[in-house]
Amino acid sequence: MSENVIEEYANGCRIVHEERMYPDLYHFERPGRRIKSFKNLGKARVYAAIYVVTGGFDEKNTGERGVPPTVVRADENIRVAYLTALMSPTYAARAFEIDVDCALEKVQQVCDRAEEQLSKEADEE
Repeated sequence: MSENVIEEYANGCRIVHEERMYPDLYHFERPGRRIKSFKNLGKARVYAAIYVVTGGFDEKNTGERGVPPTVVRADENIRVAYLTALMSPTYAARAFEIDVDCALEKVQQVCDRAEEQLSKEADEE
């Protein structure tokens, strides 16, 4: 088993790839704490984008399919992206009664916002 950092963010968060026998995992971590693990790097990146755009959130006491209050209060794009990261684009599309392509566009918009926000933060440092 080995771990290597895939991406690091200005806010101290990062995505770590853990090579295992099966399956490899991608962990989203903030300093001193592993937040969420994914079997898919793309989902880990979407989760990281949501974390950046919302300024962070706590999934404590939300259950397996619950949504953190910070995400619930956010705009629809973030809610769709959250359900996509945890479940699938199809699940998110059905939950919001939109087509899958529309759900994927909303996810991309959240990822773009996170990239812009991280770029601004890096410029300010």
